[in-house]
Amino acid sequence: MAEQGFPDYEVSGWYGALAPAGTPKDIVSFLQVAFAKALHSPDVKQRLASQGAEGIGNTPEEFGAYVKSEKDKWAKVVERVGARVD
Repeated sequence: MAEQGFPDYEVSGWYGALAPAGTPKDIVSFLQVAFAKALHSPDVKQRLASQGAEGIGNTPEEFGAYVKSEKDKWAKVVERVGARVD
């Protein structure tokens, strides 16, 4: 990214679980706890580590903030390079 004029950008892949807007908070909480528990289990941690990955299992609010920051970051790149979908 630095060679392309974006010295402060770090590129990494990530995955997350999303639910439809309006999903009841108790369901979202249940799913978050289940995912976090799975991501922190020794078997899953080992499998992820073997692929160079790490499970986070953060809160819905933390994940939402991260997704927003990624959207904002990459929107600047798209604007700067003039990328468009045809």
